[in-house]
Amino acid sequence: MRFQLYKIISLAILFLFIACKKKNENEDLSPQVSEELTPYNVNYPNYFPTLSIPSNNPLTIEGKL
Repeated sequence: MRFQLYKIISLAILFLFIACKKKNENEDLSPQVSEELTPYNVNYPNYFPTLSIPSNNPLTIEGKL
């Protein structure tokens, strides 16, 4: 029973080390954003309040996909 517990813990630690990856200094981690985003127009009834859409996170067709 004890040997099996050590075996499971050892495998978990091994998987943890395998999953960890050294960060590459030259690797660009910034998301690739296209400059050509198509705005998405929301059609809603007149009795709904106007949506407040932040300027730094606009609704786009590409974001809806």
